[in-house]
Amino acid sequence: MGLAQLFNPPREDVWQEFAQEFGGVFHSGAVFGSNSHLTVKVGPWSMTVDTFRPNRSPNYTRARLAFFTPDNFEFETFHKDIFSGISKLLGMQDIEVGYPAFDEEFIIRGNSEDQVRRLFSNPNLIQLIPQHPSIHFSVCRNDMMDLFESLSLPREINVLRFKVPEVINDINWLRGVHMLMGETMNTLYSIGSATTNDPQIPFYSL
Repeated sequence: MGLAQLFNPPREDVWQEFAQEFGGVFHSGAVFGSNSHLTVKVGPWSMTVDTFRPNRSPNYTRARLAFFTPDNFEFETFHKDIFSGISKLLGMQDIEVGYPAFDEEFIIRGNSEDQVRRLFSNPNLIQLIPQHPSIHFSVCRNDMMDLFESLSLPREINVLRFKVPEVINDINWLRGVHMLMGETMNTLYSIGSATTNDPQIPFYSL
């Protein structure tokens, strides 16, 4: 997806079109010091998409979706790298979910192995997650890349988080993010780890 983006329209145009397609709102970031972002509905929940740059890191695109959690279930998954084998030998958790190709490609960690396996028993997630290069995908209240936001959230609220180290200006890629977030939330609801109430967290006023 990265190389194809060189031939796409400007990001602002793509994000505006995406927001309109899903009945959302795009904010251009024209106010001094603000960042452009969009908010769209994903089923009954609200998803915010923006870009950010951690210190000495590339620009990231991230999507965040807050929800009420009955059980405080958390997980994260990301691509394995050359250090993953060493980390596992040193005790890093890696839950296998029964799809050999996926288990070979991704690290999965969580605070409930049973809930992780129930979540990843959805074959649609197994198909959707690898479509996003360098994805970091998680449900976690605390995000060290945005500690202030994490500390501001009520304890009964958790956040589904999508991050890739690239600025997305491909509308089909954004549609894929929307599909992944929706599929994940529907599955979290079905396994009892999310409710359908939208906490309507205004990420840009925290």
